[in-house]
Amino acid sequence: MASSSLSSSSSRRLRDQWRYKHDVFVTFSGEDIRENFGSYLFAALFRESVKTFRDEQIRRGDEIMPALLQAIEESKISLVIFSKRFAFSRWCLEELVKIIECNKLYQTVIPVFYKVLPSDVRNQLGSFGEAFLEHEKSHDLRPKVGRWRDALREASDLAGWDSNVTRPESKLTDEIVNGVVENLKSFAELMEKELVVLFNRARDKLDNHASSLSNNEDFKQLYCRLDEVLSLLRNAEGYRSYRCWLLCPLFSELRVLTNDVHQLMDNYENSDVTLAKFEGEVKKLDQRLLRFLESVDKHVASYDRYGSASFEVSLENKLNLRFLNPN
Repeated sequence: MASSSLSSSSSRRLRDQWRYKHDVFVTFSGEDIRENFGSYLFAALFRESVKTFRDEQIRRGDEIMPALLQAIEESKISLVIFSKRFAFSRWCLEELVKIIECNKLYQTVIPVFYKVLPSDVRNQLGSFGEAFLEHEKSHDLRPKVGRWRDALREASDLAGWDSNVTRPESKLTDEIVNGVVENLKSFAELMEKELVVLFNRARDKLDNHASSLSNNEDFKQLYCRLDEVLSLLRNAEGYRSYRCWLLCPLFSELRVLTNDVHQLMDNYENSDVTLAKFEGEVKKLDQRLLRFLESVDKHVASYDRYGSASFEVSLENKLNLRFLNPN
């Protein structure tokens, strides 16, 4: 099976993507995969710098913890690893219900069928049927059983991977990680595109006062810095090529900064700020933009160390980012 596509729901994800704290949330039965397939998969995700949240990190007792539900909400992708003991775990089933809820709103969900048939998951047959026979014996669990069944059916219809089809496990692991990475790159590119729109609006806001503030050096410096960031967002294909999702926290900070530019200029228009305070705030905004550019510079330099491309970066008067592709 192929990995799930981001493009079909890009508009709704664009609305919610700024809230994410984790790249991937993984729900799984530790009894089945912790010592084998799971350990290889987590190691491969770590090597790719994918920020992975494993549900077992905060499992306590029988009730699902609010912090765990929050972690699901704050993840870009949920990776659901179905295995023989998965449905025996109330934790896994409750997590799956929350994951499907988030999938309907914004989240990418990728199922992995590990040594189980997708049809068994969909129809609760085999070990999944055995698990539900046990759950239905409990009077307390009966109200939840219907939700669990629905979540399993919906998850099994999503695009993912089947260990019975993709072999050996090393290939399965590689394909899952590659699929996760491609989804993360798509998220970063969506954030970048929205930032271009936001920064154009911020620059338009500054344009409205370019004449009246033409002699203000701090204002002119801020205007130039906005142009530098726009140039990078529009033209720097380099940081998209390698682990660009690591820039997402910086993108989130940059989005806040554009709002601050708007607020400052609104205050200036309404005479709600003195000229001295205005100049001080302009300097602070300029420094925040500069720190963003320097952080991207470090990311690009890190990419350069991997040898995929060479970059020459200057963060002086203008931002010059160009490729020196090796032959």
